[in-house]
Amino acid sequence: MANRTIGQRLGTISRLFLKRINEKVLTTGLTGSQLSVIRLLINGSLTQREICQDLSIEASTGSTMIHSMENLGWVSRSVDERDKREKKVQLTERSKQYLPVWLEMSKNLHHHALDGISIQDVEIFERVLDKITLNLKNEEK
Repeated sequence: MANRTIGQRLGTISRLFLKRINEKVLTTGLTGSQLSVIRLLINGSLTQREICQDLSIEASTGSTMIHSMENLGWVSRSVDERDKREKKVQLTERSKQYLPVWLEMSKNLHHHALDGISIQDVEIFERVLDKITLNLKNEEK
């Protein structure tokens, strides 16, 4: 582990989280990546652009994922009243019914991943992750 970069370690953690959450939520017909979109929409609708920006994914990837989620009945899209070129994405009643189940699965995985780690260490880790994210988003291309 000592020879691996922070990026490699974060990539491994990300893949493990996605693998474990997929094992849990796939039983309901949702994928871990789709759960990321669901979590963004808990507090209301967002545009596809906002979702892609928040998840740091390409517009084409986001569009494909949202289209798939719409076909499965997890989200619906409508024209944004402020900008007719944009589509607003919101949770459907079907996804709202599953939301407590998905959030419980996610919470349980989160607690398992942090088992044996102090609250103080988690808080420091979260600040470090936020700073890394900010640094990478602000990196000149």
